[in-house]
Amino acid sequence: MPVQLYTVVGPPNQQSLNVRKGPGSNYDIVDKLWSDQANIQIIDTSVMNGPTEWVHIRYNNQSGWVNKQFLRAS
Repeated sequence: MPVQLYTVVGPPNQQSLNVRKGPGSNYDIVDKLWSDQANIQIIDTSVMNGPTEWVHIRYNNQSGWVNKQFLRAS
């Protein structure tokens, strides 16, 4: 079965999407992804942190957590 890949869409103010060490904005930022960055794979089940859904992702041989609302299926 093919792996579903995602693209970054609409980070706030057209800035980068923060990739974090854990599922929430209180975790350290470990990287940034820019709008239209593609080939992102969700690698685990999502986690709710308050009203926000966080997903564990893999991209360019790295991994971290992002707010799912900024990902679109490619």
